Parts: sequence; C-alpha cells; structure tokens
Amino acid sequence: MATLRIGVLRDSPEETTLAAIEVKRTDRIQDERTLREAVTRAVTRWINETREGRAAWEWTGHEFTVADLENFLDDETLAERLEEEGVENLTIETASYVETAQDWAFDAVLVYTTDLVEQPAAQASGR
Repeated sequence: MATLRIGVLRDSPEETTLAAIEVKRTDRIQDERTLREAVTRAVTRWINETREGRAAWEWTGHEFTVADLENFLDDETLAERLEEEGVENLTIETASYVETAQDWAFDAVLVYTTDLVEQPAAQASGR
C-alpha cells in the first residue's frame, strides 16, 4: 500500500510550525480523519492502560499534541497501541520558524524571465 502524507500546521503570532506526518495507508487508515481517530484511540488507551502513558499525560500538562506524539513515538507501549489501531510505520518530523515569508510564496517562480537571454537550441539542450 501507498504512504499517506499529511501536513499539520500551527500558525500563531509567535511561530509557524509544520508537522509532516507519514504513515502506511491501509484498509483502516485511508485519510486524515481515519488516521487522527486511530491515533487518538491509541493515545487514550496508552494513557489509561500504562504508567508510561499516564506519566506522559502528566508531563504534557494534560494537552497531548502532535509534538508530544513525535516525542513519544519510540515508546514501545505506545507503539503497541498504535499498531493495534492499525497505525503502521508512523513518522513525524516537525519544523518551526519564528519568521515566515510574507512576500515569498512557495510556488513563486525564481527566475527574472525578462532577463533571460535567447539561446540557440543546440546550446540550450547542453545546459
């Protein structure tokens, strides 16, 4: 099966953070909704059933978020519950930025097209 890739964004006045989440797409995990529901069930069970989960819940101040999930992905007791809920090969990478571009869009063309010099076709194909 293919990989499901989701970007989860926090955009606040203090920072912009993007969590890039990847997981194996399965019969049970097909989209953002099914992934979030499965992860939420697994984390809830982890907190209810294990000392590690309860300690993590306390450590996060009772606000277990995507950032916390990233921090605890290596916990075997959490991994077991994620797998039981159908969540396989889950990875999360986050990046935070204090300054975000205001005048630079992701899809902005990075060429001054008016400054391009015409080249004969033979030179253009040779790079």
